[in-house]
Amino acid sequence: ISRSDWSSDVCSSDLVDDIEHFLNRWLPRLQQESRSYVTIAIGCTGGQHRSVYVVEKLAERLKGHYELLVRHRQAQSLAGR
Repeated sequence: ISRSDWSSDVCSSDLVDDIEHFLNRWLPRLQQESRSYVTIAIGCTGGQHRSVYVVEKLAERLKGHYELLVRHRQAQSLAGR
């Protein structure tokens, strides 16, 4: 799957939906427990770097609801691909 196809890929879309649902259920509960931060990591081993797409989509959806810091650990090494 190419990067331009990820937005139309049902698997990617379902994955983003499922993770968003999970986060929207559990993050408020963690806030109630006075957690100062939560680390959420999404990785990929398939060589297509779909994790970057998933993280960016999740950040778009969660922006304004939570304070976010998005960091792509290998973004510089991916830029040359």
